[in-house]
Amino acid sequence: MRQAKDYAQRLQCRMAYASNGHEIYQMDLCTGEESLVKRFLSPDELWQLSFDPGQQPGDKPAEPAYAAVWRQRFAQIPFEAKGDWAPRYYQENAINNALDAIARGEQRVLLTLATGTGKTCIAFQTAWKLFQSRWSLHAQHEPDKAGKRPRILFLADRNVLANQAFNDFGPFGEDALVRIEPAEIKKKGAVPKNASVFFTIFQTFMSGGEDEHGEPTPYFGDYPPDFFDFIVIDECHRGGANDESAWREILNYFAPAVQLGLTATATPKRAVNADTYVYFGEPVYSYALKDGINDGFLTPCKVLPIVGTMDEYIYTPGDGVVVRGEPERGKVCDLDPCTCEKPDTLPCTDCGQKPCVCEKKLVITLSDGKTRQIKHIASALYWSPDGTPITAREFIERLFADLPRFFGDEDQLREIWADPTTREKLLNDLAEEGYDAERLDAMNDLIDAKDSDVYDVLAYVAYSAETKTRRQRAQSARSGIASAYASSKQQEFINFILDRYVRDGVGELAPSKMRSLIELKYATISDATQQLGSPLMIRETFVGFQKYLYQPDQDAG
Repeated sequence: MRQAKDYAQRLQCRMAYASNGHEIYQMDLCTGEESLVKRFLSPDELWQLSFDPGQQPGDKPAEPAYAAVWRQRFAQIPFEAKGDWAPRYYQENAINNALDAIARGEQRVLLTLATGTGKTCIAFQTAWKLFQSRWSLHAQHEPDKAGKRPRILFLADRNVLANQAFNDFGPFGEDALVRIEPAEIKKKGAVPKNASVFFTIFQTFMSGGEDEHGEPTPYFGDYPPDFFDFIVIDECHRGGANDESAWREILNYFAPAVQLGLTATATPKRAVNADTYVYFGEPVYSYALKDGINDGFLTPCKVLPIVGTMDEYIYTPGDGVVVRGEPERGKVCDLDPCTCEKPDTLPCTDCGQKPCVCEKKLVITLSDGKTRQIKHIASALYWSPDGTPITAREFIERLFADLPRFFGDEDQLREIWADPTTREKLLNDLAEEGYDAERLDAMNDLIDAKDSDVYDVLAYVAYSAETKTRRQRAQSARSGIASAYASSKQQEFINFILDRYVRDGVGELAPSKMRSLIELKYATISDATQQLGSPLMIRETFVGFQKYLYQPDQDAG
């Protein structure tokens, strides 16, 4: 039931079902009603429940009659597959929500999705359904008048974005697409009008000539204000919707068109991009960076802000030409060039060199009263399990607070880690809480234990335990292994695995790796059994030797 509800919420479905093959349990996410039912609702019944205003709980505003007509027509147009393309669930949500807003007659529509989630593809599929259903401004409020296909404009602020969109819109056909460029306009003496989908950048539309009075005549003015039915504004937060931007003039000129804004900027940046939300209104769909990371579509990131040298630059007369503004001068002798004595830096008290070449460390004290040393990466931001950027210190503190939920003390951690089966479960549990392999691997660098086991990361953060490299663990485990496994063939097999562990990490000790390691060493399972015994004996050897890697007093055997 929980899984069904989760899927329904992600897919924006009102109804969810759970069944054991004998009974059907129906859940209405809109009303909260849940009960056993005799049958599944039919597609038509589900459509009515989802979109008939009379079936909606609460005081939902009445919709114009044409909304239901366009919604039905949009739904009947399949997505353009573009080879083997199929929309991800959030892309389908974004397309459907944008089309639903257009069906209701909204003129300004906003979608906010993280960079890398396919906003251009979403724009293409939205335009494709409008085009194929013959929606247009002329027929927007009167679907019966639908006849001509809409004219569509894709507007960006960089050529690379316009060119990318031009390629993505390829299924419309070459004759339907045109790229608006200054050179072509000058060559033909007029802006292109004989096409269905137009692509350009703001800068091109703002350029042009002058009239007889010397007033600018930008190229966009060569089109009638109602020439385009649908306009896509890519990265709309970068100026198109800004009241102070000259580009806003273009959007105001084409005010009759339905305008779809695409942006990666969501709630946290509203103070900086308030004009975008004032112009377009609330997003009809949002998909944040943390959603993409948690869904596995985007890679977790570590942010390294770069401070340019200009931030610390102090102007000295003679350095260059001041184009605009009053530079901050270098505050003392006021001579050109400056003759002030620059303070001499002293050698580092630790390394004795100038400038200091010591590797900086940051010492933090956690709530257990013990200190931990981490590399002093003050500007680095790590991606937290809940999808927010946090500092290295905050990451360590968060991990320290969460680890007691997975094991009670260091002995229990060692016991769990020594068995490949329980170790794999622990790793899966940690990953579900946001501490996946990539984040844990990044911790090795953070605590200055690059060649250590993940066990060392967990033990160091949780208990301030001394870290060891994988090579040290392998070396100190060999005496215990030699005593437990007298066969030279077994020791040869174990040493082979240990070498892989030292080189590539604890993942080489996972049960799922055993078969591939055996085949790598012996070519076939049959060849391995001839030297090591039955498959059961091989597995016992593979699993059993691993406890010696994590014994507390390995040197004593």
